[in-house]
Amino acid sequence: MAKNEGLADTVVLKLLSDERRGMPRFGCHVKALYSRRGDGENVLRGEATWNIGRIVDVSRHRLALVIRGRYVPGTVLSLEPLVPRWQPGRELMARVTNMRPGPGTGWCLGCQLTRPLTGDELQALLLNTG
Repeated sequence: MAKNEGLADTVVLKLLSDERRGMPRFGCHVKALYSRRGDGENVLRGEATWNIGRIVDVSRHRLALVIRGRYVPGTVLSLEPLVPRWQPGRELMARVTNMRPGPGTGWCLGCQLTRPLTGDELQALLLNTG
């Protein structure tokens, strides 16, 4: 690690892209419904608010979600991709790991899936981009 001379409190990390990402990732463009989990009683009664976002990057273990709002790392989201080959009612659970400004006024959330995608789920997302 080396200090960045322009920013005294910043440490530059030299990582190869292969070291940062252990699994192949695929670009995609899939609309998805998402809702915050862990809001207590409203979620248990099925009264959660669902919003629409866009999955723009996916691997078997991670995804990137572009949305209008912001969520702090650690927040758990439930997602339901809006693609024809997706089983209705089958939700993905993902924990927000990072957040950065996205396109326009949106935000891009990096998320770790709570379980790996199956081969069929990954194919459904990749075949229905657009």
